[in-house]
Order: sequence, then C-alpha cells, then structure tokens
Amino acid sequence: IGRGGPVQWPPRSPDLTQRGFFFWGEMKRLVYETQIETIEELIARVVAAAAIIRETPGCFERVRQSFQSRCQLAINVKGRHFQQNL
Repeated sequence: IGRGGPVQWPPRSPDLTQRGFFFWGEMKRLVYETQIETIEELIARVVAAAAIIRETPGCFERVRQSFQSRCQLAINVKGRHFQQNL
C-alpha cells in the first residue's frame, strides 16, 4: 500500500486514520529494512514487526497527542483552514 506500490492508495485517504497511517508506515519500515528473499521470511518479519509495535511503550502516544492538537486547532479557527498553524 502506498504511492507507486502494487495497491494504489491516494494520499491523505479518509480510509486511514492517523493511527492507521502511523501503524502501516511503521510496519513497512520494520518489515522492509532489508531485502526479503522468501514468503516465509516475509511472514516472520510481519509477525516480528507487529510484536515490536505492540510491545513498545507509548508507541501511539505521539499520534494521540497530534490528533488532539489538530482537533483543538480546528476548534480555535472555527473549522477554517489551519494547516499553516501546524
């Protein structure tokens, strides 16, 4: 999933939440750090990457904080554009 990948996924897709976007990006980073030779190796890396993410304390804390900050900015500007304030 991603730009130029086997599954086209539009940037800023509403189908991905901030947590989902972070999760899949982190999974891809961990799984594809080095070249994969076999399907078994791919499966093992996916399982290992999920375990790493699950066991990392506070892994999603920054994502949650960013979401709250963006919500507060949207409230402050009464729903107008606020990207320049990020």
